[in-house]
Amino acid sequence: MPLLLVRFTSTMARSAAIPPLRKDLNERTGLEWQLQTEGETDNEVQLTRHSARLILRRQLTWDWLFLEVRGGVSWPRRRVIEERKASPEVGVALEMQFGNRPR
Repeated sequence: MPLLLVRFTSTMARSAAIPPLRKDLNERTGLEWQLQTEGETDNEVQLTRHSARLILRRQLTWDWLFLEVRGGVSWPRRRVIEERKASPEVGVALEMQFGNRPR
């Protein structure tokens, strides 16, 4: 498993992340910790955001419906004159999986 995941796009935006740390709490619930940094090579500030998140994922039905609750903090900066300030992140998501899953 790589220690760092880096992604480049056609606009030379880039993102780097340490592979997430996962912990199963039980058969249907898990936690994931994420650390990430993002940037663009043609931007005034090349590293535009650093972030850390904790995600709780719960399977609501045995086959296809999942709930994610996320919380975290990011430190954005788009311009040199800006100071990095902590910005809280909160999210809730429902995920539905369709199709045949291999067993």
